[in-house]
Amino acid sequence: MILSESESQRYLEDLFDLFVRHLVATVYKVSYPGTKQPAERIINPGFLLICRGRVFYLTAGHNLRRILTEGGQVDNSVFVDCFGPEAISEFPAPFPFADFPKFHVDIQSGIGLDLGLLEFVGPYKSLFQSLFRRNKVIPLEEQHWVGQDLSVLS
Repeated sequence: MILSESESQRYLEDLFDLFVRHLVATVYKVSYPGTKQPAERIINPGFLLICRGRVFYLTAGHNLRRILTEGGQVDNSVFVDCFGPEAISEFPAPFPFADFPKFHVDIQSGIGLDLGLLEFVGPYKSLFQSLFRRNKVIPLEEQHWVGQDLSVLS
């Protein structure tokens, strides 16, 4: 099927709108006390994942590894969730990075696994779910992948 230029443009716009409804970025200000390395801002794309009632922010593992293992100190961290077409607020939501359980794996050789997770726990779970819902961010839930035909990945 060959699309006209206007159909192709509309298709790309629809695809973009679909993607950004899931997109949440984190922005960190990281300093390196006791070194001459200047402070920097690190911006990571990701999305929300709900699995077995637990809520996660999923990003690439090398993003979290870099923050957690290179001697940096997170001075400021925010979630940015205003990318979707129905977002109400353009203000980022500050969050206490230290209070969020974290997991990362960054295996570049072999299987190439690169996964980073922040878990929303305690009062942060309902608070941030409410904020993200208000900006029409759609988390990926088990219903989106359970029962899918995985043969297309072969």
